[in-house]
Amino acid sequence: MAQTLSLNQFKQTPVKGEMAFTGQSAVLAGIISANESGTLYPGQRVTLDTVAGCFTPSFVSVAANAAAIGTILSTKKKSALAYATGDQVEVALCVGNCAIQWMEAGATFAVLTELEQTTGVTVQTKSSGKLLGLALDGASAVGQLVRVILTRTSL
Repeated sequence: MAQTLSLNQFKQTPVKGEMAFTGQSAVLAGIISANESGTLYPGQRVTLDTVAGCFTPSFVSVAANAAAIGTILSTKKKSALAYATGDQVEVALCVGNCAIQWMEAGATFAVLTELEQTTGVTVQTKSSGKLLGLALDGASAVGQLVRVILTRTSL
């Protein structure tokens, strides 16, 4: 789902990858690693990468069953919400109380359903993938934006 944002956009609807409630969550700023071969999107799970000579936190995507450090946040600093190697990003971390982030539903599910992330950067009922979090909202249609409580055990 391609999205674009503008600083002059006064839309009051949620945007995929935005924080819904901050609580005691933390945000870590960094860049997309030179070792990342694909495009990353808001809401996608990432982990830290080691890049020789780079002192800025570098992030790479993780496999469905791999542990992640957090998820990419949507930002108003970039109009096209797709990130490539070298792009600056902010990542929501789960510290103390967990973060709540807007995600795109890849299937229908009920409130408090355990969710996993699909390869299409959407969320669905957990089956064989790594637990991402719990649904704060139910999804009645594919593509609907829902709030997800990122769980500490998922990251």
